[in-house]
Amino acid sequence: MEEKDKEKLEEKVKDIKEERRPWRPSGLTDIPKRFLDSNYVYRFCSATDVNMQKKQSERWEVDKDVLPKMIKAGYNYVPTLNDGRGVDGTLKIRELILMRMRKDDAEERAKYFRNLDNARLKALEGKVKTEDKEFRKRSYVKHAEINERE
Repeated sequence: MEEKDKEKLEEKVKDIKEERRPWRPSGLTDIPKRFLDSNYVYRFCSATDVNMQKKQSERWEVDKDVLPKMIKAGYNYVPTLNDGRGVDGTLKIRELILMRMRKDDAEERAKYFRNLDNARLKALEGKVKTEDKEFRKRSYVKHAEINERE
């Protein structure tokens, strides 16, 4: 590589690093996307035994791939025994642990909850219509009574 090409490349890299990104609040659970597998969806879950059993029965699995990738890339998250974090390859932040689910399972799950929400919404709409009819009847009766008195 020529010296000029090398300088241009270094300049581009510098521009990318200095590029201003819009402000947003930082989060303890933010993970750079380059460490995540695109075939999965990720979320942090409470690491209690009951919750872990529930999540695993819903096809969530504990992720053991992200942390080694982060450490290999020089990311500044290195768990040790002294800080109380596990060294088993899982990414833990306080009482949360990183879990993942295959995208096709996640889509099925989302569809299930959408259908459940739609059913609840239809039931609520039915209840509102019924109450509205009853309210209109009562209002009509009261209005008729007032007119009779006058």
